Amino acid sequence: MTITYLVAPEAILPALKVNSEKQALQELAARAHQQAGAAVARRSVNGVRMV
Repeated sequence: MTITYLVAPEAILPALKVNSEKQALQELAARAHQQAGAAVARRSVNGVRMV
């Protein structure tokens, strides 16, 4: 099993620059929301509905 099985390569943020833990969590949450939205859109196009 490779790490890409668990984490999508586009979800890695190697140059994330923040000033606080709170800001880091906000940035990660925003990125996760963006990735989840893209995944739902891709699945919708393929005719699979996620709930």
